[in-house]
Amino acid sequence: RGSGLGDLLFISTPELLVTRLLCSQLQEDEAVLVQGMEQFTRPQMSGRDISWSQALHESKPLAVLPTYMGIIAVKNNHENKADQFQPGPVTRDLSKVLAAVADPKAPTQVSVANWGNHVITKDAPLNALIQLAACSHFRRELHYYPPDAETQRRMGTLMQQLQKKRVTVGQLVDFLTVHLKPNGPDAFEQAQRHFGLTGS
Repeated sequence: RGSGLGDLLFISTPELLVTRLLCSQLQEDEAVLVQGMEQFTRPQMSGRDISWSQALHESKPLAVLPTYMGIIAVKNNHENKADQFQPGPVTRDLSKVLAAVADPKAPTQVSVANWGNHVITKDAPLNALIQLAACSHFRRELHYYPPDAETQRRMGTLMQQLQKKRVTVGQLVDFLTVHLKPNGPDAFEQAQRHFGLTGS
């Protein structure tokens, strides 16, 4: 039940397919944490073709092997982008990210891009704020990689403003689930107006 980014990860790193033998299908409020994954093949891509003919011999301590967190993406209605701003989808996304980072064994740093089905139409500012709220709650350091440099710049500015204003996680979640307007400006601009922040 993955989406584009998840599919690419499992194709380029087929060793992760072993998790399909060990894990049942995830429910909406569940996440899977894969630690210590070791890669034995290096993929070679050419257009739409991919092969794994080249062996990869890595010898790394368990502590430095990558950790992956998997959650189920929201089936976003790409024909109506406003749907993802409704309290139900926002709460569902927030719950899944919380499930992914709640485990005490989860990494202290979380690297993530825009995720979910139809990632092209997924609202990046909204996605970023949901992930920021969840990671902040469990004191995870968020490294968010948006689809463009302008979104990344605005995200950095907003994070500094929220910290300076001492906005709490609870206040941010309240904004996302109660005060966010589906047909208003994007989530960054709405947050700045809601918390009385200045600048762009």
